[in-house]
Amino acid sequence: MTEEKQCSCIKNPFANLPPGMRPKQRKKSSLHKVTCPGCSREYWTNRITDVCFDCEKKGVSAPEKTNTKRTKG
Repeated sequence: MTEEKQCSCIKNPFANLPPGMRPKQRKKSSLHKVTCPGCSREYWTNRITDVCFDCEKKGVSAPEKTNTKRTKG
């Protein structure tokens, strides 16, 4: 089989631009989607806990998560 060579402008249309003029890549968001264990509300957050603010005010606590990382031993 023969591969057709494509112009670099098809693969990367910004290849001929100087680095300062190329569009910047978007940073990955720190937000992640979670479900509150107290009220089952689904929401986006950057917090470590899965408990929403309303349930946190009511005193609902998140169940403890087990450590899934393996340790050498």
